[in-house]
Amino acid sequence: MKAMALQPDDRYASPLDLAADLERWLADEPVSAWREPFSIRARRWLIRHRTLVTTAAAAGVVALVSLATAAALLTAANERVRKTNAQLVAVNQRERDAREQLGRANARLEEALARERAATGLARRRFVLALDAIREYFRGMASEEILLSRPDLKSLRGHLLASARRFQSRLRDTLPQAAEEDPDTQASLATAAWDIGTLILQIGPQDDALESLRDSLEIRQRLAAARPDDIPVQLSLAWSHNNIASLLRRAGRLAEARTHYERALEVRQRLADLHPDNPEILKDLAISYNNFALFLASDRRPDEALDHHRQALSIRQALFARNPANPTARRFLARSHYRIGCLLSDRGELDEALRSLREALGLQQTLIADHPDHRDATNFRSELTETWRALGAALAKADRAAEALEALGQARALGEDLVRDRPAILLYRENLAETYHELGAVHAGAGRAAEALRAWERARALFADLVRDRPTFPGFRKRWEDCDRSIAELRRDLDRGFPSNPFQR
Repeated sequence: MKAMALQPDDRYASPLDLAADLERWLADEPVSAWREPFSIRARRWLIRHRTLVTTAAAAGVVALVSLATAAALLTAANERVRKTNAQLVAVNQRERDAREQLGRANARLEEALARERAATGLARRRFVLALDAIREYFRGMASEEILLSRPDLKSLRGHLLASARRFQSRLRDTLPQAAEEDPDTQASLATAAWDIGTLILQIGPQDDALESLRDSLEIRQRLAAARPDDIPVQLSLAWSHNNIASLLRRAGRLAEARTHYERALEVRQRLADLHPDNPEILKDLAISYNNFALFLASDRRPDEALDHHRQALSIRQALFARNPANPTARRFLARSHYRIGCLLSDRGELDEALRSLREALGLQQTLIADHPDHRDATNFRSELTETWRALGAALAKADRAAEALEALGQARALGEDLVRDRPAILLYRENLAETYHELGAVHAGAGRAAEALRAWERARALFADLVRDRPTFPGFRKRWEDCDRSIAELRRDLDRGFPSNPFQR
């Protein structure tokens, strides 16, 4: 068409251009006579770049397949996510429901706990009131002049002691579970048992006293094991061991007594090592040294006993120097001087013994004069009685009979007053009996047979009453037998015309 164009400009410029265009057409190349459409140019390009096109096509197929696979996987994953989300929604709903139920349950539990706390608090308050009633009951008995001053009320005292102790036992057995786990309640129960045992020890049967004291010890051992750093709890434990030991020592059960004395001393010494400036701990530690010394003396080990008494004295001197106005510090210092004086007198060291006993006497007389209305005033008088008696005995050993009789007369007057006021207290009766026994010996030594007989008969009667009240205490029976033997020997010698002074034979 281009070769036959009407316009010369539209035709080939020369035959060569036509020939070239023809060759290009034969070679399947674009010609100038006709502008090929895009599809033909594209086909020609694809043919010329077959490798590239094949590679691209393959890559495209792979991409399509991958895309399809990814789409399928994504669809499956989305489905799983959807299902998981649905499950989570359900779980969250169940959790919300559970929380609501738990909240309601907690609310009910709080209400129940509040009711239980109220009930437990009420039970504990009632329990504490009952314990307080028991303590006041026993303390009232201990301070009630009529009950303790009337010998004819002995059976009534025994009945009251027994009934109150039974009530305390029932109270312990019916203790609520919550109160059993409460340390304060347990401590109150232990204190009540200890108070009861301590009072029975003075005016009641020994076995009952020991049982109450052991009840107290059992509770205090548990509390002390759970609270090793609690000073009041540890001191209370030591006191339980101390009182049980004293009772066992008086009953002649020395091996058992030693175990408890050692436990008390061990507890108090440990506390003193931890708290060397605590006066209450030091006071109790001195008591342990003093009481262990009494055990050693009972076990016929006077040298060790004297060492322990001197350790107690050293502690008490320091406490008294720290607070000389304290009546308790003065009282215990006097007792250490008294104990040392008694031991020295037994060893024949009479000058030192007399100095110690007079030191004790001065402290005790000042104590009574300065504190006539003290709650322990009666005990102050009782201890003064013991010191006068020990002083009289030491003077008698020093062959100072007149001074000895004067000192023993003081002890007798004080002792008679105490026994008249409180005949139920065994210690007062024992002290008075010992005073009369010593008086009898001094009168006999001075050749006054009639006075000796009267004194020994009075001592024998007092010891006989003590034997009836404490048949398991061997010391009372031995002293009663000593009096009986002294009376028999003196009467036999008088009948035979021998000197009434046994030391002149």
